[in-house]
Amino acid sequence: MTALGGLPGCAWASARRKLNVMGSVKEIEEAVLRLSSAELAAFRDWFAELDADAWDRQIENDIAAGRLDALADEALADLRAGRCTQR
Repeated sequence: MTALGGLPGCAWASARRKLNVMGSVKEIEEAVLRLSSAELAAFRDWFAELDADAWDRQIENDIAAGRLDALADEALADLRAGRCTQR
């Protein structure tokens, strides 16, 4: 990963080093509490990107598997029946 949020790469590298040695959630929580504000910002940006990527993959998988088809059909039926409004 690269440094995110305009933070120096060294802040991100330092945060990664501290977190890479962690094994349990409790250890990770404790390590996060020890991060400097710059390291925490870098970690927060990285984690937000990781979480967004996971969400995107899940939505893509759900679409590909047809899990959202019923919702799409319902929305289209509402649109055709005039039950939708513009904002």
